Amino acid sequence: MPNPLSIETNTRARDSLLRRFEGFEPKAYPRPEGGGYAYGYGFNYDAAGRDVQPNATITKQQAESLLGIKAEQHAAKVRQDPGFKMLPPNARAAVESF
Repeated sequence: MPNPLSIETNTRARDSLLRRFEGFEPKAYPRPEGGGYAYGYGFNYDAAGRDVQPNATITKQQAESLLGIKAEQHAAKVRQDPGFKMLPPNARAAVESF
């Protein structure tokens, strides 16, 4: 299957999807679905696992680091599903990005 994202690895494709759909916001904002605040790439927690506070900020570099950590933690769980291995690379990236 062609790779429309022109990205070599599943991890890069996943993170690219997250960046594109979440967008980056350095200042805390109320979560659209309610229940607290988010910043960065839609994070509702900081690097220490604490809830994002109303006046909190995050740098792009901090957000990139947190994105890699949290996305990989989630992806490790998703990859355990037997059906995951049957998906093409871009579909895997999409599933991991959820």
